[in-house]
Amino acid sequence: MAGEPGVWFIRQFVSSRLVAAVGRLRYGEPFWPTPIRSRVVDLHGEVRAEYGVGPAAFGWHVNVTGSRAAQVPPPESSEHHFIERCFACRTRPDGNLGVFRVTHPAWAVRDVRAVDYRIDFGSLYGRSGVPESRPTGRRGIRRGVGGGGPRPIDATGITGAAAPP
Repeated sequence: MAGEPGVWFIRQFVSSRLVAAVGRLRYGEPFWPTPIRSRVVDLHGEVRAEYGVGPAAFGWHVNVTGSRAAQVPPPESSEHHFIERCFACRTRPDGNLGVFRVTHPAWAVRDVRAVDYRIDFGSLYGRSGVPESRPTGRRGIRRGVGGGGPRPIDATGITGAAAPP
């Protein structure tokens, strides 16, 4: 397990209070109910996915426009590195580390052409060390950029490889 890629579940949002309760009580997963809105728009030659989370009045959203074509990234690519995680981690109710294996079919990705978002990560995930994130690279891979903790983030019209680091 040492050196294997993994993902840490801080909080998983679901739109149903029942699903959140079952996830927390039965599986000990950090599920939280919150309003979630989504829409996929087929445009000429591309696809736009629009997601809103939290109360609509907050305006928190992530909208991404990508190529219509999707492909499974090659094993040596950075896209493959970021989406193929072998393990998932979370804090168990007793405060200890919980680790479990993650398996899923290979995921296809799209070339990201535009990103628009506004999210207060601190309000969604808690203010204890959630890094600020920005889209990077041609396929919308996200990475933490530090900067003194979470704060509201805005971006409009970020596109392709010209996205800020």
